[in-house]
Amino acid sequence: MIKFNLVVGALADQKADAIVTSAAKNLNPVSNYFGDLLEKAGPELSFDILKNNYSCEIGDALVTSAFNLDADVIVHAVTPNLDSDEENGMSLVATYANAIIMGYQEGDARTFVVPPLGLESQTQHIMGLATLAYDGIFLGIGQCPRIKEVTLCMPDEAIAPVFEHIFKNELKKGWFFGPSCPKCGNTPVPITYGLVSGEVLLDPNFYSGGCIVWEDSPNWGCRACGVEF
Repeated sequence: MIKFNLVVGALADQKADAIVTSAAKNLNPVSNYFGDLLEKAGPELSFDILKNNYSCEIGDALVTSAFNLDADVIVHAVTPNLDSDEENGMSLVATYANAIIMGYQEGDARTFVVPPLGLESQTQHIMGLATLAYDGIFLGIGQCPRIKEVTLCMPDEAIAPVFEHIFKNELKKGWFFGPSCPKCGNTPVPITYGLVSGEVLLDPNFYSGGCIVWEDSPNWGCRACGVEF
């Protein structure tokens, strides 16, 4: 089960495994809202960007250390310059998805803070931005089964109600992407195989299975009744 939150405040002040920020291809921030994050992370981040001469294409994301932020990594998401072109909207969906996937795979992140990407473009309605954010975030977390929490961080009170409306069900109930238990109907959790750590054994979002994976091995386990399927 993934918990969803919505907060209004500075992106740089948030706490999570991964903080997502909107960036240009060279990882420079695209607006003052994201520039605050660069400033709070400290000069080490600016030096890292300059030293490594990073380059990232539109729709993709790149992970760096978070330095002085209250996070493990920053996910720099290169957002398109939105207009009425549908292709740019799909590119923004891909940006959200890739930001989640890269933070999960490269940064080992399980909790995320995600701002409204593409906000610096004035040609897209906020409702449209929120809908694209919804599609992109769920496209990403659908491939990352151990994510625990996603916090939507809004820069001001005017934008927050729109995202709150689009994500209303998830903010109220959370989100689960698997099937129901065939025996009791409760929500099962993904099974992990192999020699697992103590952290995984205690993780309520995971179920420890056998050591070897076969073609017909079960994918889900129910903590309520012990059924694997």
